Amino acid sequence: EELELLAKREFALGGDPVFIDRVMREMHIFRRQVELGNQGRALARFHLAYRYVSNQSKTTLRPSFERYLEDIRSQSSGWFPGTVIKETSWIKLCLLALVFLQGIWVYSYLRKRRLLRLLLGILAINCVLLALAGIFQKISFSPNSVRPEIWGIWEAPEPRYFFASFTYKNHWCAYAVLGIGVLAGLVTYWLRRHPKDLLWRSPVPIALLGIGILAASAPLSGSVLGTLLMLTVSIPFVGYLCHKLLPKGWGWSRGLIGCLIAISLPAIGSWFVLEASPEIKRETLQKISDRWKSLQEGRLPWRYYHSKDSWTMFKDKPLWGWGLGSTAPLYPLYVSNEIIAQTEKQLAYAHHNERFWGLEYSHNDWFQYLAETGAVGVALLITGPLLALRRKRLSRSVTVWTFFACGALLLFSFVDFPSRTPACAIFFAVVLGSSLKYAAQRQIKEKRAKSSLPMCENDTLLG
Repeated sequence: EELELLAKREFALGGDPVFIDRVMREMHIFRRQVELGNQGRALARFHLAYRYVSNQSKTTLRPSFERYLEDIRSQSSGWFPGTVIKETSWIKLCLLALVFLQGIWVYSYLRKRRLLRLLLGILAINCVLLALAGIFQKISFSPNSVRPEIWGIWEAPEPRYFFASFTYKNHWCAYAVLGIGVLAGLVTYWLRRHPKDLLWRSPVPIALLGIGILAASAPLSGSVLGTLLMLTVSIPFVGYLCHKLLPKGWGWSRGLIGCLIAISLPAIGSWFVLEASPEIKRETLQKISDRWKSLQEGRLPWRYYHSKDSWTMFKDKPLWGWGLGSTAPLYPLYVSNEIIAQTEKQLAYAHHNERFWGLEYSHNDWFQYLAETGAVGVALLITGPLLALRRKRLSRSVTVWTFFACGALLLFSFVDFPSRTPACAIFFAVVLGSSLKYAAQRQIKEKRAKSSLPMCENDTLLG
């Protein structure tokens, strides 16, 4: 009420009507969200109104906003664990713990490598079936249809961005790349055990077909980053196949031809997939052209600013972070002025006065975890897998490709937020847990073989 009175007084004294209208609108939504009991959205609206005020050079509203803001900040100490909204943080923490438990259960209770391969094979089959359903979905999609986009059951937040049951195409690509890593590992395992059985009574052709379907789904989804992620995993695997299958008598040309095939086959395949869908091809090329033009004009991608803003949040509370789920209510305080300026320009002629500064997920999982859980939280996140990986010898078949896919996904998380999609997070945890256990079982098997060696030698001598 105090802020509303000050705003009305400033308007009466000749203040900027556009500025006052925006502040009053955000405060009205703030009050409505408070009445509905939605603390996160209410706080985000208050911070958004404050950003309008902080960007205005002459206004009488700033001292009052800063006083309220100081009261909010004083409740959170930078050197002790805390959270912006306790209920949200507890929910996020429970979900994160459940994701980790999936990998821990697999690591703890599956003791045979055959069972681990069976589990990975079932997950890969599920992934391929989802890809097939998503491809059919994309081909048959009609923008004029009144039915919900996802299986006719759920509406996609953005019709251009969904694929299969995923509302965001980048996250589908992350999921598909894990499937490619699993199938690549199983193919490599078979080729090492049965080097001469490539086609006859061999699952390799079906597995390679599955890899091709998953790889084709990335460009067909329309995701540029997802296609690059797919190529990152597919090119080395095609190179391995060339090294395995090309005749050794070709000499030095064998390596050169293998490299050419490894690079050109996935790239040309992606191009043919885009050619089969002119609308997706046009949109993809337009997106690449727009981003290149923006870089030439000195405008960096919004992902860069989201990462920078999350890093600024982290620096304000580096030890423990602001608490899980704190990005949404706090982001308007840290949003870059470049995003504000670009948003104002884009929405200058929009039929509404909404401003898209609210951000639940930064497009950088690592920086968001730093901002929300601090250095202590991120250290705890990575300690468990690193300790499990310590002194493990990677199998030259299954685990080398599953670990490679997991590593590619971790790098991808610097430019996107796949871990915020439960399907991606659980699939990653299960694949990582299975890979760690597979590597551990290989080490146990080798130790048993070595320990039985002296006994065999003694028996020979006694005989």
